[in-house]
Amino acid sequence: MSLDLAGGLGAKRGGAGVIFELNRQDERRLLRTLDTIENKVRKRILGKAVRAAAKPILKQARTNAPRRTTVLKRALITKVKRYKNGNVVAAIGPEYRKDRKTGKRTFRMLKATKSRGALKVDAFYAHMVEKGTAPHEYNGPVLINGQVVWIKTHPGTRATHFLKRSMQGQRQQAKRAFVAKAWAEINAEAKKARVKL
Repeated sequence: MSLDLAGGLGAKRGGAGVIFELNRQDERRLLRTLDTIENKVRKRILGKAVRAAAKPILKQARTNAPRRTTVLKRALITKVKRYKNGNVVAAIGPEYRKDRKTGKRTFRMLKATKSRGALKVDAFYAHMVEKGTAPHEYNGPVLINGQVVWIKTHPGTRATHFLKRSMQGQRQQAKRAFVAKAWAEINAEAKKARVKL
């Protein structure tokens, strides 16, 4: 079994991902145990374990995120998705909601900083911070050293890979958290089943 923690920036936008194999003897025992559990319960256990595995990565991503306004850092969340085929995936990235009618994404609005009052911004630019941008034509305002400046050509930005670095750096902690939480949930489910009898 391999665990996939998908970067919430999406495959089209160059999202990062971590896959680790559960291959030690005790980890294989966990997989055999999970195979014996009913599908509904297994998905619930895996969902909690995957969320636990994503926590150290999310914490590191918030630490690594550029801090010009702290909006990106505060917008990062983890979403866990359970699929019918039994797969469970955690996505880490800025919070957004999909409009059911139009299909467009709306990002969560956050106050930029206390010093800027009621200025509200969102973290729609997370993929550009992660992967960088090339110089391009842009006719609009840009925040430079705390000042809003109107420019015609954007110089581009260097990639920070804050999410990718977080995922690679926290791989072992995520794996340990996954295994520990999975065993805790298996034991809790076994205890519930004994009480029901």
